[in-house]
Amino acid sequence: MKTLILLIAISLQMSAQNKIAEDLGWMIGHWEGPAISNQANQEKLELKQKEFVRWGAGKTILVIDGIGHSASQEEAVFNATGLLYWDEESNSYKLHSFTMDNKAIIADFKMLGEKKAEWYFTIATGTIIYKIDAQDGIWKEKGYFQPKDSDALYPFFEMNLSKI
Repeated sequence: MKTLILLIAISLQMSAQNKIAEDLGWMIGHWEGPAISNQANQEKLELKQKEFVRWGAGKTILVIDGIGHSASQEEAVFNATGLLYWDEESNSYKLHSFTMDNKAIIADFKMLGEKKAEWYFTIATGTIIYKIDAQDGIWKEKGYFQPKDSDALYPFFEMNLSKI
């Protein structure tokens, strides 16, 4: 019986490894480039964005460290770590993200095609949506706010990163 349970556990781990490697293996590495974030006061913040992506937990998750520096500051103005994994229970990807200002979210993450995805989570006033399109060696990601009970999307973030 113990052997059967062990074989099932190994099979589930291998399944998760294969799924995430096939869908998201392109993300592994060090990425850099410009980003723009529209602040709540309508001010645009220009960033030098870096994303460091590596395997974790036996290649069953991606660990994503994002750091953004403004042009005028050496200190990071944005820093988040995400854990992206295949959730067997929901049969979908999940992204747990933790920020330097002690905030955390659990987002749904969907593949929309080869090197195309979106991740999203709800807040009190609506939904935050990020759309990724990583064609031709450039990781493009745009962030949108969608108010509750509306189809409108209001852009607030954009980054264009190249693999280093």
